[in-house]
Amino acid sequence: MCITQAPNGTMKTAVKGVKLFWGVEASLPRPLVYQSGLFFLLQGEKKGQIRNYTFVYDQDYYLVFTSPVTSLCSYNASYEKPVCGLFIEFCKNDIREILTKFPMTDKTKSKRHDHSPRFETINPTKVNSNMRIAIHRLLTIINDDIASQILGKSIHQEILFYALQDRNNLSLRSYYDRNNTNGKIDKLIEDIYLDIAQPINIQNMAKSVNMSSSTFYRIFIDKTGQSPLQFIKKLRLHKARDMIVFDGMSVGQAAHAVGYESQSQFSREFKKYFDMPAKEYHRSSESYWKFSD
Repeated sequence: MCITQAPNGTMKTAVKGVKLFWGVEASLPRPLVYQSGLFFLLQGEKKGQIRNYTFVYDQDYYLVFTSPVTSLCSYNASYEKPVCGLFIEFCKNDIREILTKFPMTDKTKSKRHDHSPRFETINPTKVNSNMRIAIHRLLTIINDDIASQILGKSIHQEILFYALQDRNNLSLRSYYDRNNTNGKIDKLIEDIYLDIAQPINIQNMAKSVNMSSSTFYRIFIDKTGQSPLQFIKKLRLHKARDMIVFDGMSVGQAAHAVGYESQSQFSREFKKYFDMPAKEYHRSSESYWKFSD
């Protein structure tokens, strides 16, 4: 199910927490924020890049993100052959509900036991046959309000269950356990994203996850591929762009809302990052991937 006569973008479905996304024009590498969730492509191929690490996913491989991740993204697409897919969000309660019924066993444990985060673990995971069948059933109900209300949650949980079963998705289990390193950093990134305008203080962030500043700095780079300052700056710029494009804010309003004290500094960094002045973004003309509400 792909949309071929509409601009690039995303669309909510009748199933809570499930969105369709698509693109009908080829895209050179451009900045993108992946939100926490599962990303499945129904058609086409997308390539992401974090620093020197490149990952590719398509109809046979999906992505799992347990916290917001900034990346460069590119793909080939046209109206005849659009890129399109599903975004399925999840929360800690979704994971808890499954793991209380399906505790980790030796058979399902990953071979990695140190829980050390590496951003290279953003590896596409193979879509197995059971998951593919569940996705197909999900697609048959996403435009049916009644079927979505009755069946949507169970299919959503089924897909998440298959993802948790995969031994490659250790980060998904870590998302539930906020006492390990991965879980602590995921929680911190979520908190930062929800309160993006808060002052950046490395010592306070390190203290919040019970680490020394040097250890926190090193682990954060391992987790995200970027320093805390670089990562938060990119998140701020993405949020500001959303506010300008979708909420109709002025450049100054958006800059202030994401924590910039200087509009001129914001404008310089915005243009450098997105290769376009903030004032040129307009609600009707700009289209890009946006996976948040």
